[in-house]
Amino acid sequence: MSSEENTMGILSSMYVANSGLSAMGTDMSVIGNNISNMNTVGFKQGRAVFANIYGQTLAGKSNAVGPSQPGSGVYVESIEPLFTQGSIQTTSNALDLAVQGNGFLSFRNTTGAVLYGRNGALSLDKEGKIVDQGGHILQGYSADASGKILS
Repeated sequence: MSSEENTMGILSSMYVANSGLSAMGTDMSVIGNNISNMNTVGFKQGRAVFANIYGQTLAGKSNAVGPSQPGSGVYVESIEPLFTQGSIQTTSNALDLAVQGNGFLSFRNTTGAVLYGRNGALSLDKEGKIVDQGGHILQGYSADASGKILS
């Protein structure tokens, strides 16, 4: 093995190790975020998804059975939210809601955009509208006096 091949092997090994440290650092940040928000109403924890950085195909090596493609490291491909059901707790606020199973609450912000969330810690604003902690207005259906939904 030439000194150039040895140097390239060492450098590529260092790159692979560095990519692993970087990816694990991101994973630790995700875990830290999960822990710091464990008491946040409606928070959904995240999970880091790792992917392999593929190297170049090597061929013609005397000890190779066929072309091989060693990994060149790892990276965090995405951070996915985990939509598992959290525990539902009774509160003293009659406006608080909980979403059980799949689904989201629908809110509207000040620009009119529709937002979706699962945080059901609600209150009344100064105009008497039901809002979340960010002041976004809870959306719903209009009903007549008998409770029939109006379209």
